[in-house]
Amino acid sequence: MLLFKKEIVGANPQMVRGLVREIMECIESWHHLEEEEDYEFRLIINELIVNGIVHGNKCFDDKVLTVIVHALDDNTISICIRDQGGGFNYREIERGIFPCDSFLLLERGRGLKIVQSICDDIKFSKNGSWISVKKSIKS
Repeated sequence: MLLFKKEIVGANPQMVRGLVREIMECIESWHHLEEEEDYEFRLIINELIVNGIVHGNKCFDDKVLTVIVHALDDNTISICIRDQGGGFNYREIERGIFPCDSFLLLERGRGLKIVQSICDDIKFSKNGSWISVKKSIKS
């Protein structure tokens, strides 16, 4: 069941906050979330949107970011984010290898590592310009 779908253009931080709020309202209207779940969903959604805007769309004002949220069943939500960037090599992230884990102490990859740790599943496609995560909630 589709809970939310929206395309946004640009990279305004205020827009990100508003979008996260809209998505959370849709999720809350579908199913009540405990405080910890609410925090985790906000973290996931914010991280994925910001990654799409900053790393995918390179903060260009004319690039589109698409957000789609589905209820897969009574307890599971799918969040899909698609940007218009050129993608990245996501194969290592799928194997659990993150740039922030290297001896170079890179900051890149920390957000996705956190997202992966609190989601049930994470998948990439379209050369990394599309990400889909699944997260279950308590009954």
